[in-house]
Amino acid sequence: MFRFIARLSILTVLVNLGFILVARGAAPHISASEQVVYVASVSGRQQLRIADLTRGISARLAPDFADALQPNISPRTRDLVFASRRGGDAELYWLRLGDSAPRQLTDNNYDDLNPEWSPDGEWIVYQANPGGIHQFFLIDAAGEKRRQLTFNETDYARPSWSPDGRALVYDAAGEIFVYELASASSRALTNDEYWDAQAAWSPDGAAIVYDSFRGGSWNLYRLDTATGLVSALTPPGRDEQGASFTNQPGRIVYQSVTKFPGLLFLMDLADPDAFRAISVPPAFGAPLHALFGNGKALALDGVDILAPNWLLNP
Repeated sequence: MFRFIARLSILTVLVNLGFILVARGAAPHISASEQVVYVASVSGRQQLRIADLTRGISARLAPDFADALQPNISPRTRDLVFASRRGGDAELYWLRLGDSAPRQLTDNNYDDLNPEWSPDGEWIVYQANPGGIHQFFLIDAAGEKRRQLTFNETDYARPSWSPDGRALVYDAAGEIFVYELASASSRALTNDEYWDAQAAWSPDGAAIVYDSFRGGSWNLYRLDTATGLVSALTPPGRDEQGASFTNQPGRIVYQSVTKFPGLLFLMDLADPDAFRAISVPPAFGAPLHALFGNGKALALDGVDILAPNWLLNP
């Protein structure tokens, strides 16, 4: 009874904070080339943009799209998939970087959200709610092959591939689960009184990092996949979330939502206390700058960064 009441209280707080099942954006992915695809909030509209931190330039992608969401880059090609509500319902679109006209992948009267490319670049997993409940689907890059993966009476959200492409980590009803594609079965990774969400698998499969709402704020936790042990990565009260593993072993990039909006952090999991900021938020209308080890700063047009997704294979 205590656990039920505690989780109900957490759910009430999340609703009051405006937490929505589908609203959380894609987490950042870093590359050695220092290129990033991101969504920028400009005058209340969500623009899809790309920035090259090495050359110090940024440009808008798909200029006709003013309501882009959750961009995700293929690990094998320069193909981008993203969601957009330009027609009302959220649909999926495919874009080859360098092109200006996205191709629509889905066309229906319900939401298709949180797309992510498979490790081999052949499939895109996403969540959709054709029957009013969010489940997982697969679609190919051509939009010709599509199949439903899960059939459940509980909303499934934010699927993310395992490194070998055999499983998905996701969140449902405030817990983290793994879905095995071969057996079409799920198992719980967390079972606590907190609200857990938005998990990401490490490239070596040894760890899963996820968000957990505890003590009135979101913070990051690490789960050891071999032992099941959970450890805190960030202290309470800072509202840090949306972690993704970089292409450098053992490193994650994450966002600080409430305390430092627009600010990105880089952390080495071997020493969680040794995190550092890699961008600074806008102040008094000043441009937002991205700062990296080369000491260069890139002005990103004075807008807020949302859902950054770093190119793995530019």
